Amino acid sequence: LVIKHNAAFTALLPQLRERFQTRAIVRHPLSVLASWNSVDLPVSRGHIPAGERLDAALAAQLQAEPERLRRQLIVLEWFFARFATALAPAEVLRYEDIVATQGEALRASAGLSGRSDAQLAE
Repeated sequence: LVIKHNAAFTALLPQLRERFQTRAIVRHPLSVLASWNSVDLPVSRGHIPAGERLDAALAAQLQAEPERLRRQLIVLEWFFARFATALAPAEVLRYEDIVATQGEALRASAGLSGRSDAQLAE
């Protein structure tokens, strides 16, 4: 199972981790912020609705912050902190490493052998 829209799964990560083998793919924070600011979604305004519904502390923190960029930084920190506390370092993969290794970093993390013919580019 691969999740792209991951706020709800990130909020539930400690519980999911107990039942499923779990990995997180993270991207450089500046790339994440640039991406968030290029779309018309709640995260571009510093909100992550699914995460806020499932994490009252996150919702309160975002509600108390009037500045959009500071809210985005709170959301970014929330994601990274959840991954850092719920997962072992080997379970957190860098997107840039996956691209640089043409997917081999991801394949190795999943325990897959052999090589892929995939051509990845950022």
